[in-house]
Amino acid sequence: MWKLSALLLVASASAVVLPAHREAPELTGQALIDYVNSAQKLWTAGHQVIPKEKITKKLMDVKYLVPHKDEDIVATEVADAIPDSFDARDKWSNCVSINNIRDQSDCGSCWAFAAAEAISDRTCIASNGAVNTLLSSQDLLSCCVGVLSCGNGCEGGYPIQAWKWWVKHGLVTGGSYESQFGCKPYSIAPCGQTVNGVTWPKCPEDTEPTPKCVEACTSNNTYPTGYLQDKHFGATAYGVGKKVEQIQTEILAHGPVEVAFTVYEDFYQYKTGVYVHTAGKSLGGHAVKILGWGVDNGTPYWLVANSWNVNWGEKGYFRIIRGLNECGIEHSAVAGLPDLDLYCKNDIAKPVLITDQLQRTERVANADEQRFYFIAPGGKIKLNTNDERVQFGFSLYWQQYTDAQPVQLNVSLSDIQPTVLERNGMKPALVKADTKVSATILFPVYNYLIQNLRTLIFFDGDSWNSTSLGTGLQLLQGNTQFVSSGSYMTVLPLESSFGQIVFQDYEHTKDIASFQGLKCTLYSRCEDLKLDAGGGPAAFQLYTQDIFSVANILKGIEGTGKLDVYIGGVTVNKTNLISSYSTESKNLPQEFLGTFKTLILTNGTASILMSEFSKSFEETVSLPRKGFIASMEYGSRSTSQDSHSVVTSGIIAKFSISIRDADLSGYATLDMNGYKNNTLVFARSQAPHFTSFSTTMWKLVTLLFLTLLSTVTPTDFLQQRLQTELLINQVNSAQQLWTAGHQDAPKERIMKYLMKAEHVKPHREEDVAQVDVADAIPDHYDVRDHFSQCISVNNIRDQSHCGSCWAVAAAEAISDRTCIASNGVVNTLLSAEDILTCCIGEYYCGDGCEGGYPIQAWKYWVKNGLVTGGSYESQFGCKPYSIAPCGQTVNGVTWPKCPNSDADTPKCVDHCTSNSSYPIPYEKDKHYGATAYAVSRKVDQIQSEILKNGPVEVGFTVYADFYQYKSGVYVHVAGPELGGHAVKLLGWGVDNGTPYWLAANSWNTNWGENGYFRILRGVNECGIESQVVAGIPDLERHN
Repeated sequence: MWKLSALLLVASASAVVLPAHREAPELTGQALIDYVNSAQKLWTAGHQVIPKEKITKKLMDVKYLVPHKDEDIVATEVADAIPDSFDARDKWSNCVSINNIRDQSDCGSCWAFAAAEAISDRTCIASNGAVNTLLSSQDLLSCCVGVLSCGNGCEGGYPIQAWKWWVKHGLVTGGSYESQFGCKPYSIAPCGQTVNGVTWPKCPEDTEPTPKCVEACTSNNTYPTGYLQDKHFGATAYGVGKKVEQIQTEILAHGPVEVAFTVYEDFYQYKTGVYVHTAGKSLGGHAVKILGWGVDNGTPYWLVANSWNVNWGEKGYFRIIRGLNECGIEHSAVAGLPDLDLYCKNDIAKPVLITDQLQRTERVANADEQRFYFIAPGGKIKLNTNDERVQFGFSLYWQQYTDAQPVQLNVSLSDIQPTVLERNGMKPALVKADTKVSATILFPVYNYLIQNLRTLIFFDGDSWNSTSLGTGLQLLQGNTQFVSSGSYMTVLPLESSFGQIVFQDYEHTKDIASFQGLKCTLYSRCEDLKLDAGGGPAAFQLYTQDIFSVANILKGIEGTGKLDVYIGGVTVNKTNLISSYSTESKNLPQEFLGTFKTLILTNGTASILMSEFSKSFEETVSLPRKGFIASMEYGSRSTSQDSHSVVTSGIIAKFSISIRDADLSGYATLDMNGYKNNTLVFARSQAPHFTSFSTTMWKLVTLLFLTLLSTVTPTDFLQQRLQTELLINQVNSAQQLWTAGHQDAPKERIMKYLMKAEHVKPHREEDVAQVDVADAIPDHYDVRDHFSQCISVNNIRDQSHCGSCWAVAAAEAISDRTCIASNGVVNTLLSAEDILTCCIGEYYCGDGCEGGYPIQAWKYWVKNGLVTGGSYESQFGCKPYSIAPCGQTVNGVTWPKCPNSDADTPKCVDHCTSNSSYPIPYEKDKHYGATAYAVSRKVDQIQSEILKNGPVEVGFTVYADFYQYKSGVYVHVAGPELGGHAVKLLGWGVDNGTPYWLAANSWNTNWGENGYFRILRGVNECGIESQVVAGIPDLERHN
């Protein structure tokens, strides 16, 4: 009931004072303030002391406003009694952080600020005030960086990843720039305003650069505690449910939460009251802390702390309408719980000393003996020795300079006899046949995510002590089968995997077993499994988190009594704990992308890419001399030094690791010592990973993945090319549905093709028309074959460096439908330029070259009509496209390089603009629509609509791998979300059992399959089936 009353309140205020302003989204400045204050009475807008330009520097890109993954959301039991009003400042007034308003200055660090604020509150609350301090936003901002990690520092970040970073790496103390409180206070000064009598200098023109990560205290004041000893850790990090009562319950139980939402221009002008978006365009994303709720004159609200200093809003706070997911604020709440035990151990744990070859020692306070074990598929191994010092010899071997030479790593440990203490839960599956067992890969239609099959090891026998046949990835890449010598085969899942394995009786050629799936993850144990010949057709299927490798990782070998290690693999003389390469192995990996990734560059700048499950980290490290080797851990920084031939030092969480005196033609050694109470404490792996040799606090991998010759000068282009190579390799190795490759057009151009995420959204119910499903829908259909007489059907356009896809796709489909409905009588190309430039006002389409709403383009056609117009090159019709292609060669014509900025939206003119003499006046050239509507997301309804009336326009989300598409049936495999896009859907089919949609892109004919692409059908891939629009032409109204 209160939702209805709130909406009525807004609506009635608007109706009484001022009718809806057609151009409200475009209002700025005083006009916007006047409109907001006249249109509603919930809140008041006014001029701000902070300059408007500064606000946009505080915001994030909308790409950081992403829904939670299902696995991140923790179900909250709703409290029995939720009060009408609640304010954390009253409940926990003893906590110094609760009332603290910070100032992020001109840096888009809101994601780090809101996290540090809420984490500080929750640490105080959980400890009953025993840990009452301010935790550092600087520590998060500067050190949690990288794609799919926290983000990009001052350009924005993912709130949930900030909380996960707190769990893994901890946060030191740190307050505001003015206070210099704690170990790591904020390093960016306020600007452009006067606060508490202090006038700060004018803000700089550009956004502040992200501060560098340093693992030391940086306060101007003397701080008594060391950086590592000052860490405060989290126990858990999670997303909160979207329901209001779930968010309220979470705050009641544990304290404030962090939320992210879309900021519009009117929010900047907020002074007081309960905010609801009223006017102005979207400016970006923002993250804040919710600390309570209440009701104001019948309007429910959230109480929120901003990070724009106390001059803004209600002394730094604001209220926003509750229960309507206003600006998306209720769909992105994140939270976590502190680990007070881990924090308390800092004061009492005995130190561990890590000494490098130069006898430099680092004291590590937080060492827990039980954490330091090797964990392998065979069990947990504790390394015992009577010696206080144990030497580890790491040998590096480099064959020659080529583009992708592996480094062979062998580690020998003396005076250590490993013993198996316990099984670690990764249990083998036993497969039995009448004669011999064969294993092969099965490719079902929808099983397109075949990844990480390296985590399956096949053994020739009835136990995992048997001879290793190889891994699932070898089975996949070799396009072969494994055959046992007897009637048993054992399969050991180390983690969990995508992919479907079919077991057959090799000689009787019949399928074995009735087991349909096995699920085991890092946090749950795999169940025992026995398969025998008594069942019918079956598959052995495993599911994984997002880990990926493109090399044959394992090769079974026998140990010799010492512990031999290669990228985390260990073998001993009794048991294959992890099968790994020996030093004599010829089959070395060429590339990895998994728990850990290191790139080595022989001169200049190296781009470091690492991933851990669904997280990854990207960093650039400057290496001043030829031959330097970079070694880093996910979520931390590395400092490069110049000494002797090769020096890198990775200061990683708790341990200091160095590689010294390496000659690329010889060997490098690393001596490390770690002990506690005369017992070695050295390594623990969180799970059996083949690509890491790790502890919970550090990871070391010294593998060569790519070598660039010293004659190459590193540039930004080189770094981007390096990332592109990794993405292409990842896509092509992970699946066989489609092929990725290099594109002629520069990668930067794709960002200019795309729309904002806000333009790709579900339809309103009133816009969706129900389509009568056709009696017979063919398996394959292509509009080009059925209406080949229509010149528009085969036409591929080029939107150039303008996000006009919404207009181009609409013009293409409307042209087709007009020709089809008129039986070819009206056979022309209608103008994308007319929609792009003139769709404003009542049927406001959006933001021109920054994106638009497809459904509005079709409604504009119904109301205002469209004139004819073809491509820039053709100058066809009344209003051809006015933005020239750029950055590529098409049909023998080389177009100039694309400019650095997006194209400006051309101005709307009501006359023909073709360079050619077009005989028909603008008003007489109009072609109109009769209806415009959205189509249901059901596959058969979309197909029926195309069969009956012609192509439709669809919107979908674009990821980085889509740009690299060359051919095949696309499905998103890897890479971050880039934005929204609209295209024309003109058919469907089936390719080797995989159903697809056929779509026409607007990136010219050099891209994809001569300008077209195919995308998986039936699973709403990237949202393509939930945003379909169409319409019917009005042939009688044609002038």
